[in-house]
Amino acid sequence: GVALEVEASPGLELLSDRSLLARALSNLVSNAVRFTDKGSVRLFTQMHGGHIRFGVVDTGPGIPPALLQAFEAGTAEALQSADGLGSGSGLRIAAAIADALQGSLVLRAGAGGGTQAWLSVPMA
Repeated sequence: GVALEVEASPGLELLSDRSLLARALSNLVSNAVRFTDKGSVRLFTQMHGGHIRFGVVDTGPGIPPALLQAFEAGTAEALQSADGLGSGSGLRIAAAIADALQGSLVLRAGAGGGTQAWLSVPMA
């Protein structure tokens, strides 16, 4: 099974569009759970400059390098997982929402596998 761990830093307040933020985080957590067969998916918050950073970190197989490069380059048509289970639309939507909220979405391959997604949005 997969454990879902949620940690929120106390005292953080954010003025943002709740609906858009929820959709972006839902897409990121959904992807992490879908591609993690065993281990865990963590959702947490932290301060990072004048931003609140939401981390979604999983212990799955990790994002393939070609998919990561396509995401970073914005090559939407290349965002297709090797097994055909994902089209990358959830990542594109989350990135568009981050941009609309004047924030950013960064993806990283974990050192020992897994994927890290960092959604940052300004506090005010």
